[in-house]
Amino acid sequence: MDPNSCDYFCKGCWNNKRVTTCLEKAFVYTRNCEEGDKKVLENLNQHIEGTIEVELALMVRLPDAIHVGKSLKCSFANWYIVLKGQRSNLAFLRTLQDESNPETETLCRKLLTDSETVRNKYRMAVDPILDLTADSVISAVINVGAVVHTLVPERFKFKEDNKVGAYPHPVAITNAGGGILFVLNHAPLNNQSKVVKLQLHNPVRVTVVKEKLLKAKSLCTSNVFVFISTTDSIVSLRKAELITELTKRGIQATGNIDELRGKLKAEVGKLKAKYSTEQKQMDVVQFNEVTTFNSVCSASDEILLGSNGVGLVGSVTQLFTYPDNAAKVTSMTTFHGNLYFSSEGPQGGLFQANLDSKGVIRALANCEVHGIALFNKGIAFSDPKIHQVKHYTCSAGVSILAVNGKKETGKRENQIRKLHAADLCSELDSNLILCDSQLGEVSIITGLQGTAEFLSSVGKMYRSFGIHKKHSSMVPLPADKYEANIKLVADYVKVTVKNTTTGPDGTISPKTASSVQMLSDGIKKLNTNIQLVNRDF
Repeated sequence: MDPNSCDYFCKGCWNNKRVTTCLEKAFVYTRNCEEGDKKVLENLNQHIEGTIEVELALMVRLPDAIHVGKSLKCSFANWYIVLKGQRSNLAFLRTLQDESNPETETLCRKLLTDSETVRNKYRMAVDPILDLTADSVISAVINVGAVVHTLVPERFKFKEDNKVGAYPHPVAITNAGGGILFVLNHAPLNNQSKVVKLQLHNPVRVTVVKEKLLKAKSLCTSNVFVFISTTDSIVSLRKAELITELTKRGIQATGNIDELRGKLKAEVGKLKAKYSTEQKQMDVVQFNEVTTFNSVCSASDEILLGSNGVGLVGSVTQLFTYPDNAAKVTSMTTFHGNLYFSSEGPQGGLFQANLDSKGVIRALANCEVHGIALFNKGIAFSDPKIHQVKHYTCSAGVSILAVNGKKETGKRENQIRKLHAADLCSELDSNLILCDSQLGEVSIITGLQGTAEFLSSVGKMYRSFGIHKKHSSMVPLPADKYEANIKLVADYVKVTVKNTTTGPDGTISPKTASSVQMLSDGIKKLNTNIQLVNRDF
């Protein structure tokens, strides 16, 4: 080697044979993806952009792939995340193992021999992830197809706010979006109900938000409101903001700010005194006519509802009268410009009303229809008389989703507990949530395709680096193949986060997603650096 072609030693060293050759190496600096450690990697990446010594530019910063996989598993275990429009969680696999049909239970217990694999424990062990992402487990999940999982009460971990028997008679449920559900729990002894908020964390976080509602029957959400129909009126859980313009109240708006505030305060005081005299509740909607409500649903977020500074006021508009054979409406929902409602009695069934023409037809007869929800491009409803959950579309008619303790998924049937569904609601047209008033449970029915795809992606990342259990071996993939694999995983995570708009409680953590992307970018740069120093690699 000509000493003049290298800047790292002098001619004297060359002549004295203290130099044998000039080597270039590509280095990898790796740390786990905890917040502090990842910040170090990000800072190093910023310095690499033309501000660091040339010899250090070949150093690549990588988050630890093992830790990235563990972080992905934590998102999967701690929240009911949205994958392909389906809610997904580690607890689903435990349900398949412990509360499915005998064939599925036997298969899952055979494949997942370590009980720690399906338990949501804050452990950073690698073996449970390798078990979950095995090809045999993923194939079994795909073959099962769907799961019925109990959200309330919590079956696998004791929680004071979600224990067995805490909410024994859930009779109505609604989806507020963003992983939030509201359930109406009825107490038959005093004929009162309470409104319970569920947040889809694992275990589900349960909060009682309102109690002592007399004869409450139905509830729905619209915009920022939750409405509950009672025998007296409709109750709203969230008050509208105070209207500050005095002119809207017919009061002269003159004077300085303090005087205006005083006038508004005085007017509100008069209204409070009037409400107190007339014994009106502050959180009850005061309608323009006396009406008794059996059921309530949301047709639009543009609710004709306002505030007078003290309580809520609204107006009632009659759309059409019940048909003669609709004795008592029990539930309603809107779909493609139609109002679907159910009615009890021998002449009852599922009715369809066009909101434009006001025409009403009976879509289904001779069946008990109770809860109604949009699901899978149609209408899902419960038939409590024969313990069935059915699905209706105009083109295909009626099919059975769940019947007498069996859930049908294509050609396969998965054993579940006997259904007594009192009400239904849906999310993203792919998740059906039902409340069972006899068993005192709130359950979710959803597919497992998203779960299988997620586990496959995590397994692909681990196999790319040859990550394996102790006392076993695995040959790492060639550089070009593992780079392509990691890019596929990063793209999958990016699309999953992009297609989910419910925030951190509905998708993979953004911090974890950035770690996966950093890993993919680092692998690409590492292979590029290696090619610079060794084209034959």
